[in-house]
Amino acid sequence: MKGEILHVAILNRKVYITTRLLLRKTPAGFFILAMAVAVFLFPARSARARTIHVPADSATIQAGLDGALAGDTVLVADGVYTGEGNKNLDFLGKTVVLTSEHGPEVTIIDCQGSGRGFYFHTFENSYAKVEGFGIIGGHGSPGGGIYLTGSSSPTISRCIITANEAWPTGGGIYCGNSSPIISNCNISGNTANSSDEVAAWGGGIYISERSNPLIVNCIIFGNRVRFFPPGDGSALGGGVYCDGSAEFINCNIYGNFSTSDAGGIYCQYAASTFTNCIVWENQGTEIEALEGSPVVEYSAIQGDWPGEGNIDEDPRLRDPHLDNFHLMAVDCGDPFDSPCIDAGDPNIFDDSLDCWHGLGTSRSDMGAYGGANAGWPTAVEGENSEAEFVPKDFALFQNYPNPFNSETVLRFRLAGHEFVNIIIYNILGQQLKVLVEEYRPTGKHSVAWDASGFPSGIYFARLEAGEHSQTVKMVLLR
Repeated sequence: MKGEILHVAILNRKVYITTRLLLRKTPAGFFILAMAVAVFLFPARSARARTIHVPADSATIQAGLDGALAGDTVLVADGVYTGEGNKNLDFLGKTVVLTSEHGPEVTIIDCQGSGRGFYFHTFENSYAKVEGFGIIGGHGSPGGGIYLTGSSSPTISRCIITANEAWPTGGGIYCGNSSPIISNCNISGNTANSSDEVAAWGGGIYISERSNPLIVNCIIFGNRVRFFPPGDGSALGGGVYCDGSAEFINCNIYGNFSTSDAGGIYCQYAASTFTNCIVWENQGTEIEALEGSPVVEYSAIQGDWPGEGNIDEDPRLRDPHLDNFHLMAVDCGDPFDSPCIDAGDPNIFDDSLDCWHGLGTSRSDMGAYGGANAGWPTAVEGENSEAEFVPKDFALFQNYPNPFNSETVLRFRLAGHEFVNIIIYNILGQQLKVLVEEYRPTGKHSVAWDASGFPSGIYFARLEAGEHSQTVKMVLLR
């Protein structure tokens, strides 16, 4: 495996190296996509991790972050947080987890039209994590809700990023020279505006060149990019504007708007990939590309788009305009199944096989509630949420949970008595651990992987049994 070193930095006695990997086939038998990987070496962690409560221990969220050491958790109680110390939140390069007690619906950062929710700019890596916040009322130039730059690569999960505004780019999130992991987020109702001769780009998310985010199981809905007066200037990518090499997996990009065109996705000089996504009912073109089209596979694209496994059929979402992006299914009382069920990447399986968190029985579904990570929190729960899935043949299912912290479980099915190998590889294709190396009988099995000694990142588990083999991708987050 060859790689080009892009950047080396030393900060607070920590070493950060960023490399760009080239496309190569690994010994494990899968391909590595061109992407940037932030490698964090020698993290200085506190001797004993603490939990800092806001507002009980620290009056503001920023005060909690300021008092935290590497490895600490800042836990925020329910409430609406406003004013100085509760916006423009800065991790200052620390590997800290900032999380809410009860989720984004009841823990809200309201910027009140001035400033952003978060500002990442100091080489933060995936150990720096934001989880479970509502971020509203942000106003930045650029980046309305969250602004990332300075080779930062934090993890942002289970957040609702809505009603933020930017001039002129990145209404919800601005990724400039950054590679965050964004998972299980709802990015909706954000706006990027411009006037005069400056273009407006990326109502939901703006991704600059030198940025390589991984965006998984996200809903990007009802965002706008506007130029004043309409029709006089460039306004591109109502949902997503890509000038970097982003990877989107199981995302809904739906109902976004542009005063020019390209209401859904606009890619400029970008090597981005979209897998298991639903791109539908965006104003104008769903996807538009300048200089090199994105790679789109196993996705539902209105008006069609070239790529393996793509379909141009109504995805039959339950009620997207009321924020319900689950797929319709006969098992849930609907008259017809969505064509997105069992139509995703055949190498990815749904984590939760029920009406509300993924419905596939042999391969992943398209959209935010299908595939790996399908079981993210939702306000709607069905009677069949505990339904058991019984596969009919050989299969390695997606690990659960995914992403995971320290330990995850791999489930697999054997059609006969076979000698089984399950091996863990890193993103370079290097073998890290043999989990199973023995005969197993016909039927269902599971095995746990304790990854407490491994850094955050992307890993692969490969199952070999007789003539069969299968690989799943896993995301380890600290």
